[in-house]
Amino acid sequence: MNYRKFLIAALLVMSFAVQAKDITVTRLTCEMRDGRVTTSDTPRLGWQMSSPENGTRQTAYEIEIRDVWAGKVVWNSGKVKSAQSQLVSCADAVLEKDRHYTWRVRVWDEADTPSAWSAPSDFSILTSEAAFAGSEWIGAITRKDARIPEGRKYHGSELKKPEAKAAWDAVDTLAKKSIYLRREFHVAKKVKDATAYVCGLGFYEFSLNGEKVGDSEFAPLWSDYDKSVYYNTYDVTSQVKKGGNAIGVLLGNGFYNVQGGRYRKLQISFGAPTLRFRMVVNYEDGTSETIVSGKDWKYDFSPVLFNCIYGGEDYDARREQKGWNMFGFKEQDWHPVVIQEAPKGVLRPQIAQPVKIMERYDIRKVTKLTAEQITAACKSTKRTVDPSAFVLDMGQNLAGFPEITVRGKKGQKITLLVSESLTDEGACNQRQTGRQHYYEYTLKGEGVETWHPRFSYYGFRYIQVEGAVLKGQKNPFRLPVIQKIQSCFVYNSAPKISTFECSNRIFNDAHRLIEKAVRSNMQSVFTDCPHRRNWAGWNRIIYAVPVCCTIMI
Repeated sequence: MNYRKFLIAALLVMSFAVQAKDITVTRLTCEMRDGRVTTSDTPRLGWQMSSPENGTRQTAYEIEIRDVWAGKVVWNSGKVKSAQSQLVSCADAVLEKDRHYTWRVRVWDEADTPSAWSAPSDFSILTSEAAFAGSEWIGAITRKDARIPEGRKYHGSELKKPEAKAAWDAVDTLAKKSIYLRREFHVAKKVKDATAYVCGLGFYEFSLNGEKVGDSEFAPLWSDYDKSVYYNTYDVTSQVKKGGNAIGVLLGNGFYNVQGGRYRKLQISFGAPTLRFRMVVNYEDGTSETIVSGKDWKYDFSPVLFNCIYGGEDYDARREQKGWNMFGFKEQDWHPVVIQEAPKGVLRPQIAQPVKIMERYDIRKVTKLTAEQITAACKSTKRTVDPSAFVLDMGQNLAGFPEITVRGKKGQKITLLVSESLTDEGACNQRQTGRQHYYEYTLKGEGVETWHPRFSYYGFRYIQVEGAVLKGQKNPFRLPVIQKIQSCFVYNSAPKISTFECSNRIFNDAHRLIEKAVRSNMQSVFTDCPHRRNWAGWNRIIYAVPVCCTIMI
């Protein structure tokens, strides 16, 4: 018996001894993305190797793929002599579509010694038909009933023509309103896993049992909706609970539905806000259940009274419906959805990283405008500037929106105007970047309230606040008190993989400025600027800067 134990221990020691120099294989990616990824075909895989010793290099790899639902290994690459570790093709793998897989990898070093297997990662291969099987596009009004003008000609001088103005004036106002959509379902068994597939156009916010799912902004990434329409995949296993559950989706216009109202560079709509949704819940007993968007959903108007990617956003917190995305909510006054026309574009899984709030900036300087400055600013900015106005220098030019934490009375309204520069009087100046763009928030008066826009952003450094005071300031008119205000820097969350720093401060500052400018334009596409942007991006950016960006960022 002792000899047997000794032999087992010796074999274990020997197995560790032949592993390569404590090499670890980490950051597994699928199509350059980590976490769970959905693709429409066999994906390309990647990984990173780390070692405590300098000079260690990969000379071979082995990939193993397992079918989760079948519970077995369906492909093994065998030992492949190659130093490649990114975008590694698995074209030889015969993988069925509409399946969920996990995979792992190990590598060999220059001494032909193998590493341990990596931790597993996963991916799904789904056709859009399978991802959204049985679901329909739903919303408040069809494109036909909304009388939305066809075509992409409505920009520049075309918008000034009487016939163009008449065509857009005839559009039903319901077609540009932000709406809530909801659906309840029950779970009676133990859940093995649950996955949601969501496409909400133009932008959406998905919640399950009252909690927002994911941390992205402006989802899905915008596109040419006549060609491609992106959807997102979420693992919601931990958020589905036994008993009653509720799905909630908030829809906004984004670039899908630009109908103007304030500043706009163009006026083009692919349709009214719309949702396509499917959730698959797999149970431990081998059965499954699907929840799809259809006639059994209901909608109502959201507190977002106005939203335009170019013009800003208005939000009335008094119109919030507490518990609207929770099970048991009384929805008898809500409206039945209508089945809408599908976008022309092909549904595709979103592979690129989502846009998120990546950085935040606090106040650097506060300037109260005098009565004389306000009078002059009313003329230079072509709008009525409230006597309470003050301007905040946030210290960093960026693409994004402000976020406020405020306390006040029900019905009080705060206006936030943002800009990259100031007028001679010191007010926010949007003359060169497109005006008017601003945000309005109406308080519900229930203690401390925190809010930021959901469906619009702008390029700015300065914030002009009207109708409120900062905490600690004199408040003779009992205006709402802003306890905290920040600039939210919003850009694509592609990871930063390198840094630059040298002994010359000028070079360091130049690099920092250029990096911030590039990131401000890293949204769904590369834009030319964060205010007068086009939904299809700017081709010169795509052509000129990729190499520069890969080196700098």
